[in-house]
This record gives sequence, C-alpha cells and structure tokens, in this order.
Amino acid sequence: MVEKLQAGYDPEIELDIYNLGLVYEINLDAAGHSQVVSTITEAGCTRVDTLLADIVTALTSNEAFTSVSVEVVWTPVWKMTRLSRLGRIPLGISPNYGLKKGEKMTEETRDFRIRSHVYDGMVRSPSRAKLRATGMQEDNMEKPIVGVISTWAENTPCNIHLHDFGKLAKEGVKSEGARPVQIGTNTVAHGIAMGTPGKRFSHPSRDIIADSIEAAISWHNCDALVAIGGWDKNKPGSMVAIANTGIPAIFVYGGTNAPGNLDGKDIDLVSVFEGVGQWSHGDLSAEEVRRIECNACPGPGGCGGMYTAKTMASAIEAMGMSIPGSFSHLAESAEKKKDVEEAGRTGVKVLEMGITPKDIMTRKTFENANTVVMAHGGSTNAILHLLAIAHAANGELTLDDFNAFQARVPHLDDHKPSGQYVFQDLYNVGGVQAVKKYL
Repeated sequence: MVEKLQAGYDPEIELDIYNLGLVYEINLDAAGHSQVVSTITEAGCTRVDTLLADIVTALTSNEAFTSVSVEVVWTPVWKMTRLSRLGRIPLGISPNYGLKKGEKMTEETRDFRIRSHVYDGMVRSPSRAKLRATGMQEDNMEKPIVGVISTWAENTPCNIHLHDFGKLAKEGVKSEGARPVQIGTNTVAHGIAMGTPGKRFSHPSRDIIADSIEAAISWHNCDALVAIGGWDKNKPGSMVAIANTGIPAIFVYGGTNAPGNLDGKDIDLVSVFEGVGQWSHGDLSAEEVRRIECNACPGPGGCGGMYTAKTMASAIEAMGMSIPGSFSHLAESAEKKKDVEEAGRTGVKVLEMGITPKDIMTRKTFENANTVVMAHGGSTNAILHLLAIAHAANGELTLDDFNAFQARVPHLDDHKPSGQYVFQDLYNVGGVQAVKKYL
C-alpha cells in the first residue's frame, strides 16, 4: 500500500494556480466510507508534502478497513494548496470531485468550495433534503456557500438597517456565482444601556458575538464569510470570528448616521450628555434638554464622533479587511449601499483567489491599523480590540506598540467627543482616504 501511495508522487511539484498536479483518491467499500473520512480528517492532513504520510498512517492503523485501493486522479493544484492550508483536505469525502486526467480546467469545471463539499455524496442526502427546504435547488448544490453575517437588531440605531444591507450583500454574492446564506447574531448597545444593569454585558458581548459567528459559519460549513457590523463590539467580534474560522472573508461597516440639527446647529449624542449636565447645573430647562434629545440621532448608523465604532471601522479598513474607502460613507448614502453589494462580490473573489484572513492580518497590517487610530485620535478601546484580533490571527501586537505609535504618529483629526467636528464633516472633505493621503 505504501508503495502504491508513493508511486508518482513528486513533493517538489510547482504549486501554480493554473497547473494541474497529482492527487490521490481513496476508494473504500460503502461500510467503511464514513469511518475513513473521520480517520483521515483526524490525522491532520494540513500540508501537501506530508499528506501521503498522514493517509498511510490513518489507513494502516485502522484494522476495520480490509479493502482499500488508491489511484491517481487529476485535480487542480491551486485547490489542493488552499485546502491544505486550511486543514480541510477532503480525501474520502467527495471521491469524484476535481478534474479527471486529460480534462482541461475551465470556468465551468473550477470548484472553489473548501468546506461545503461535505454535503456531496449519497450519505449526505438527508443534509441536502434539509438544505432544499431553505431554497437550495439542483442548480446551486455545487456552488460555494458564502455566509453573510448581519449583526442586525432593532434595539440600536447602529444596526437597525443591517438586515437590508445583508440582502444587498447577498445580491453581490449571487452575481459572482456563489450561494449566500444570511445568518444573524446578537448585539447590544452600551450607549443605550449606559448607567443601567445592562451595561455589564457590553464588553463581554464581543466574545459572545465572535463565538456565535464562528459557530454558525463552521456549523453550516460555509466556504467564505461576509460580515456586516455597525456597533462597537460587533465589529471586533466579527474580526475575531473571521480570524478563528480561517476561511476567506471580508468585513463591511454599516456606516455612520448623519448629525442631528437643532436651531441651525449640528448636534449628536454628546450634545445630549452635555445637555443633561447643563440641566443639572441649572443652565437648561427640562424642555430644552428634551428638544436636544429628540433631534440628536435622526436615523440609522453609528454615532457621528470618533467613538469606538468609527475607530474600529477605520482600523479594519487600514488592515485590508474592508474595501478601501468604504468606512467613510454614511449609513443612508447610495455609496454605502454600493459598498455592501461590492463586499458580497469581494467575498467570493477572495475565495476564488484562495486568500485567507491570516494571509492579510500580519504585523504590517496591525501597524497600519495602529497608525490610523492614532491619526484619528481614536478610542482607547482600540487597544482591547486590536490585541484580541491579533491574538486570534496569530499576529504580532503588544501593549507597548500602542505607546510607540502614539509617540510618532501625529493627531490630525479634531472629532467629537474630544473635538468639535462630527464624522459627516470629514466625509464632506474627502473622508478617511484624505486623512491617509495627508498623513
């Protein structure tokens, strides 16, 4: 058996995205099929050059298999490379996938799935029966599944519009030939819960969100992920989940809200806090504070100052995990809708290219994020969240790095809450891209 497995195997074969290479297909009788899949998976086939040794160990140590044959088949090497990098070599799971010897790779025969192929084959017929009930039909059974995570909730203006954004992202996914599946997660808003017992759940919610996204995406065997977030904790929560799942992914920010206007002046949430302070000092009446309250937050989107939501959205874009320029667009703008749909298309493209989050989230990208945060004078919560994302992505980032970047990066923005401007003012003069160019 060992000789059969080693025959024709060349560990030095060039792993080129357009070349074809030798891959081994394991054929078992029906009784042993599911068992060998489990055994091979557990063997940890994570590298092409150790794949054969892993298979040999897995099969020869399992006495249940008395009849095993191995033959060489053709399959795209680019797919094998990506699968091995993600630790998802599907040998024994879908024996007929890939190209046969002599068959040329075309757009029609390319298969970008890295996880959802587990639904192939006779033994997965019950799974497909349930999937058909969700709308999956014959013509998209073999399409990659892209999870669209919308952190939608009616309990906060930051996220109330994200369900519709999820639909836009789905259209982008469909336009690239993949199958989108929209999945929700929980979200809270400490701006509403502040000063109440509910505030205790603000920071813990980040990891709850991260775990729920990872569980949903992994349970459904999605091949790629598009995450849409609008509030402080669901953005870093999404990014931790993106790093932990390891599948190709992109994040898109739901956008900021426009400032309110009262008596010809722009106001926002900070204006309400200040109004309460002035009332307690006797400088404003209760009715005057009420007028500020009723006009400060006119619609959906994150708060207009450089709070945690804006800070993290700018950092994520600087890391290369969002479409360039998308952070600057307001929640109700036509540009933001285009961002969201483009994110759906991009989620499929990074899957086709085999780019994973950990390919992007390196030391350099965290340096970019840190630089942008300091230039904007962003929230100190960025320290908590960037360290968590770096930990999940195996990136290099320490607490001392924040002091080092603060010492050498100029503070360019004069945003609320510490400054005088709201985010729409920056948007009107070119947005974050203009800040980066000036920097």
